[in-house]
Amino acid sequence: MVSASQQQTRSQSTAAVWRLRYRQAVKLAAVVVVLSFAYGVGTSSYFQIREVQVIAPNFQLSQQALAKIKVPGQASTLFYPVEKLARAVAGCPGIKRVEVGRDLPSRVVVRVWPREPVAAVKCGEDFALVDEEGVCVSRARRAPAHLIQIYGLLQRPIAAGQRLQTDSMHLLTQCLAGLKDEELSRGLIIDFSQQYAIQLCTGGGVQGKVGTADNLQRKVMMFVGILRELQRRGQQPAYIDVRIMSRPVWKLRRES
Repeated sequence: MVSASQQQTRSQSTAAVWRLRYRQAVKLAAVVVVLSFAYGVGTSSYFQIREVQVIAPNFQLSQQALAKIKVPGQASTLFYPVEKLARAVAGCPGIKRVEVGRDLPSRVVVRVWPREPVAAVKCGEDFALVDEEGVCVSRARRAPAHLIQIYGLLQRPIAAGQRLQTDSMHLLTQCLAGLKDEELSRGLIIDFSQQYAIQLCTGGGVQGKVGTADNLQRKVMMFVGILRELQRRGQQPAYIDVRIMSRPVWKLRRES
């Protein structure tokens, strides 16, 4: 037999459960209403993407970015995954970094930063202009005067957007790390055509005999250091030989 007090307790428990479920249902309904309203507002014409603004340091780069941007009609500024735009624009050879933001209610802003070439690498009949990461930014018929010119580095041609092979990139990185002299880099030629007779030649005509690629960074640093010290003394070398690092030699130009 169930006593009256037990029945009353069960009734109270059942009532409490139903009240809890009712409150949960009310809250869920409120959330659905709010989300539906927000979605309706977010997908309304007020928040429709009407403009994509590209901020770039030059016109050519902005055109590269715009060519990659495809936004579906009726896309919402609030809900459209702008990461898609960032990935698409990042595929441009000349673009190193991309940031995409929302400018409510109807504009998306794309900011791009360029890849800056540091060397012109001979590539067939023309040059591949590569940045510090070994990415080919573009091709050019002539090497720009302010860039390092490199010969004999590529085993096969590369197109814009492609990277140097690992071995080639390693040699380039060592040379750049050894130079650290912007003035000297202008017009500098590095010739890897002969594996055991790597050579340098400055814009002023000073030759550098490097030999093999062993300790390439240190050899380049030594070449730069000796050249600068001789110039400080008012002397102009014809060549500097750092093939044997423990015994570097150089020959001065004859005064005319």
